[in-house]
Amino acid sequence: MALSAFLALAASGACAVRGTVTEVFDGDTVVVTLDGGGTETVRYLLIDTPELHHPLRGEEELGAEAARLNASLVLGRAVRLERDVAERDRYGRLLAHPWLSDGDGELLVSALLVEAGLALPLVIPPNGSRLDRIDTAVASAREARRGLWGLAWNRTFTADQVWAFLPRLKGRFLRLAVDVDRVTRTPTRWVIADRGKRLSLAFHLSQEKRFPDPRTWQGRRLEVIGKVEAGYRGLEVFLAHPGQILSLSP
Repeated sequence: MALSAFLALAASGACAVRGTVTEVFDGDTVVVTLDGGGTETVRYLLIDTPELHHPLRGEEELGAEAARLNASLVLGRAVRLERDVAERDRYGRLLAHPWLSDGDGELLVSALLVEAGLALPLVIPPNGSRLDRIDTAVASAREARRGLWGLAWNRTFTADQVWAFLPRLKGRFLRLAVDVDRVTRTPTRWVIADRGKRLSLAFHLSQEKRFPDPRTWQGRRLEVIGKVEAGYRGLEVFLAHPGQILSLSP
């Protein structure tokens, strides 16, 4: 951001800036030329879209679709960038909610991406404003089976089957049956492990109040929708939203 624009923003106490999107990097990151001068790389708050340029995983499933929708919504258009508590991420990108004017009001771009099934929530405290809009968008996408929800709905796999077809399934959105054998609370997250299959589910401690108590999942079968990632500890599915849990056996 240009120094003059930054000082004006700080003096006003405003929590939003305006500008024009000049480049779309992927589904949740853009470059904005600010009305007050200078440019900012902006990372959308509260959502995470599949990777398009990941150095290890490359282009993930639905990464190109998310980038195309984002570009169709914002490229070349004026946006209002609403900030939250933490202004920047560890890469120095501005964190903001991107708003578009549609004549009758404003549209939250990140919620539109979630509603299309091309993004999942990503809540990193202390930022959390507008989460109600994201939750509503998740419910809409899941009910209509848009995007990742539709892709995964009939891709039902057990852990054994995922391991058998891992080269073709890693990075894809699947519907998984998980027989919970162990539930562990680490300093940063809950980890729910499948029975001897080297597959686990995980979600951040900061979001534990949004999920059913995972300690009650022991010995039960869960059906979840999520993206399978392969690591040195085995397979992992990150749960970003309680809506990813489709069923929990008695």
